[in-house]
Amino acid sequence: MNINLFNDELLLITDLRLREQTVNALKKLPDYFWVIPSSSTGKYHPSYALGDGGLVRHSKAAARIAVELSRVYDFEISEEELNYAISALIVHDGFKNGTEGKYTVASHPVICGQMLESILPEVVVNLVKSHMGQWNREWNTGNIAESQGEPVPVPKTKLQRFVHLCDYIASRKCLEFNFNVPLSK
Repeated sequence: MNINLFNDELLLITDLRLREQTVNALKKLPDYFWVIPSSSTGKYHPSYALGDGGLVRHSKAAARIAVELSRVYDFEISEEELNYAISALIVHDGFKNGTEGKYTVASHPVICGQMLESILPEVVVNLVKSHMGQWNREWNTGNIAESQGEPVPVPKTKLQRFVHLCDYIASRKCLEFNFNVPLSK
């Protein structure tokens, strides 16, 4: 675990209490989060998100995309909402392979939210739970994925849709990300 990998993104959270809660959430993530690729098959994410540490790079990219998109007036994202979005995007795939699995689990958004609900504010937990958008179904059955009887929700609020969009953009194979470019303020 190397929380320092998220230093730049954590500094974007202006609410100091939420920043600390996000750090505490990162500490609760399983060890595999820090080393696995964002896509176990390589089919669904760009090259920067593959290989060792790819999931961390994907999460960093999604948070940075939130900052850039928040500047577009159509979204009308407040500073408080942006803080919540960045926090959620940093940890959104924290339990991507469930609590101990080898491959992506369709219910990972709800598992992650459930695992972090004692640490993060409810609004952030709900952003995490709904980040998959319409891809909230089990791949083999087509049934809505669930964890402990709680279904993976689709985004309903403006902020949930915003977080889903940031995650979606960060996963597009046609886009690559340069982490050497400093974040614009």
